[in-house]
Amino acid sequence: MKILIILIGTIISAILYRCGGMSKDDTAKPEWIPKWARQRLVRRWGCPLVSLLVLFLIGIQPAWWVYPVVFLLAWLMTTTYWDEVFGYDNFYAHGFMIGLAYLPYMVAVTWWILILRALVLGLFMGIWCRIFENDVVEEMGRGAAIVATLILLLFVSGCASTLNAKYDSEGRLIGLNASGQQESSVKQDADGTVEYKMNNKQEPLIKDVISINALKEN
Repeated sequence: MKILIILIGTIISAILYRCGGMSKDDTAKPEWIPKWARQRLVRRWGCPLVSLLVLFLIGIQPAWWVYPVVFLLAWLMTTTYWDEVFGYDNFYAHGFMIGLAYLPYMVAVTWWILILRALVLGLFMGIWCRIFENDVVEEMGRGAAIVATLILLLFVSGCASTLNAKYDSEGRLIGLNASGQQESSVKQDADGTVEYKMNNKQEPLIKDVISINALKEN
């Protein structure tokens, strides 16, 4: 399901990104995109909003303040090709800086995967635009990559960020709490049975009840 959500978001983002670069001329392609949609704000607002929605739907849900911050940063980064810095349209920088706009998500996923995504996004956009010279292919490819690269976050978003264990006076495990993308708890009965409960923001890696014959005492 998550892959399907990313795929649908990728297609929508590609279209919205192209909308922002189209002229209102009748010959501009794809011709089926209405003229009212051929606005820069469609790209600048649309692509960030779609990416944030995709992240929410696949279960990466940080604190509420991350959404407006990332939206504003991504909006700003989609407005420039950094030609004022490099003297030409630098799509490597364009993609990399769009990727960096999502760094506030480090409160929900590990920071290095966000940096990796930014690097992948920058390399893809730069190489893509060297291979293709057609405006439609170029722009739709860049727009698609903004959402498609979010798949990288799925590889690390299921990990708990904090794990705390509690023991009784006899050294038996009486509580285990994990916070982060997988909030969980563990309770041990006298017979050595451990019940593992998980309240996930992501799909659970472990669920139901885990039984063990014995648990070593400290």
